[in-house]
Amino acid sequence: MPTILEQEPQIFLNAARKLNASRKHFEECFNLAAAKDKAKPEDLTQVLEKAFPEVSDEKYSDEMLSKAISTINSHGKLFAKLDIVEEYINFRNTLERFRRRLSLIKLNTECEQDKCEEQYKAEIKWFSSMGIEEDLELIKKTIKDFPFLSEETLRLSDIAEQDIIKRSKSSFQLTGYSHPFDEYPAPLVPIGYHQDELVAVYLDPSNPSDTFLVLDQDHPYIQFDEQLKQNLDEFNYLQDKLFAYSEDQVVLYSLDKEKEFYRDVLKDDSLSQDNPFLRYSLAKITDDIEVIEAELIRCINYMSTESSGMIQDWYKAEKDKISYLWQQNNIDFPSEESLKSLALDSIRAKSF
Repeated sequence: MPTILEQEPQIFLNAARKLNASRKHFEECFNLAAAKDKAKPEDLTQVLEKAFPEVSDEKYSDEMLSKAISTINSHGKLFAKLDIVEEYINFRNTLERFRRRLSLIKLNTECEQDKCEEQYKAEIKWFSSMGIEEDLELIKKTIKDFPFLSEETLRLSDIAEQDIIKRSKSSFQLTGYSHPFDEYPAPLVPIGYHQDELVAVYLDPSNPSDTFLVLDQDHPYIQFDEQLKQNLDEFNYLQDKLFAYSEDQVVLYSLDKEKEFYRDVLKDDSLSQDNPFLRYSLAKITDDIEVIEAELIRCINYMSTESSGMIQDWYKAEKDKISYLWQQNNIDFPSEESLKSLALDSIRAKSF
């Protein structure tokens, strides 16, 4: 009767074959078999990782992943014996997650409407308890592709998204920020710890899996005091951003309301009076042509007193970048002369 260790390499070998792993991975399994009782838990973990290299939605079929999961599940005792239960569970869940992602991806092409809804509900319940932040985009896309989903199913989707967000929030600890503008007020780059690594958060809703930039542990940044940490306790890196009025006056705002937030910020005419270009950069975030035009005038006003020769080139460059907003509203972009005239009117108004 073969021992568990003698059986184990064949288990990985079979699973690797099912996923078309390379000959190199097969050889490692055979070498491990030859080692018999000399095999160590870390050796087995390494083989496990290499037998299933970089699982992705596109690379493997649902059938392949199901067979691999079945193979792994049937040998849980081996992992327990070798004291690598955590690796076993994590790996099994990873395969299961990709199998269910594949199921969602196939829904809009391979099933009838009523069957789709039942299958979607089954998958979304799993994601509600096991999904991670990278799954949010796929869930939202699936909902968009299926406008016929019932209110009950949409409610389950909302619950799943909120459950994933709650888990994601707890996986990141906000400890401070980086300041790209070097002056206040300004948007900030959140910095904190994720999976024991110091990271900077660059939120891209279209690609949540690429949110973190890993930093050196001694990377310089401004750290929050305990009071500020408490004030920002509700920060969720998948939904929120940071803005600072001063070094110790930092607020969070929702990404969904970013445009409204900056429209309100710019209502304060005293804000960053000495740096109209900072105000202008914030105005562009709003996509509001009235707000942007007001800040264009401030910038031209500033250049007319500091360096009037720059106005023409700067105007042309900015027109190329933002004139599409005016076109969307069927309005002509303001001419350089009209902006200069409005800037002059502004200067005259202040002199009275």
